[in-house]
Amino acid sequence: MPAIIDLVHPDAPHHGTIGAFWLPADRALVDCGATAMLSSLEAGLAEHGAALDDVEHLLLTHIHLDHAGAAGALTRSNPRLQVWVHEVGVRHLVDPSRLIAGTRAVYGDGFEQLWGEILPVPADRVHAITADGPVGTPTAPRAVLSPGHCRHHVAYLTDDGTLYAGDAAGGANVAAPTYVEPALPPPDPDPIAWRHTIDRLTALVPEQIAITHYGVFADGVIHLARLRASLDRWVDRADLDEDAFVAAATADRSRHAPSTSLTFWEHAASAAWGHGGLRRWRERTLIDSETVPGP
Repeated sequence: MPAIIDLVHPDAPHHGTIGAFWLPADRALVDCGATAMLSSLEAGLAEHGAALDDVEHLLLTHIHLDHAGAAGALTRSNPRLQVWVHEVGVRHLVDPSRLIAGTRAVYGDGFEQLWGEILPVPADRVHAITADGPVGTPTAPRAVLSPGHCRHHVAYLTDDGTLYAGDAAGGANVAAPTYVEPALPPPDPDPIAWRHTIDRLTALVPEQIAITHYGVFADGVIHLARLRASLDRWVDRADLDEDAFVAAATADRSRHAPSTSLTFWEHAASAAWGHGGLRRWRERTLIDSETVPGP
């Protein structure tokens, strides 16, 4: 079973919603959460007999702050740590000013309390992933480009058949594993690209899937099929107003999930953000189609 680390904010400890994964053979973490969650990351590593200084590789699925916000703080405290990320994310790790500004615009004065300090990663410690293939850890997990949730997403496949999918395999609750939901936040989700990603990940026939929100799910092919069905439903609802879209997503959750798991969705995912991301995608697609020269 992959070693999951429960990442929680000390001021709002919602357990079982954001996770990182420890790969001891590689001395590697898949994602690290935000700087504000470092104490839980350290505690989680200790439960697996490791410490922050033992981490030699950080495999980032993408640079959203709930996955990568602590990367700079970790490299500052650990001079051996090497960071792996999609090539599009490199500049935002080295100079996180635009990432900070964009997130601060959403969260306002609560930004630092929620996420903590976002520090730059030294350029010589960042390795750009440009294509599918092994990363430079002892067992060389395979990086798999997986756009859809965002354009710079990467998943990692290990020799035991585990796919560390970040958000590329959606969100799900271990209390209700038959329901899988896409995450489509602004600014750049792409459902069409995500459908292709689901096809590519399915072709890998993963034995199990480890996802950030949240946990490890057996039979990766079935999990991905459930995600595809949910993604198609959400795209079909893209023209609904926000209230109707959120109501439909809430109804889906209620039908498929026990009442004890509904609080998971309150903290792990935002249907309103999914609606906003879909609307941005529709607007972007329309603009692109209008600017393509005719015959």
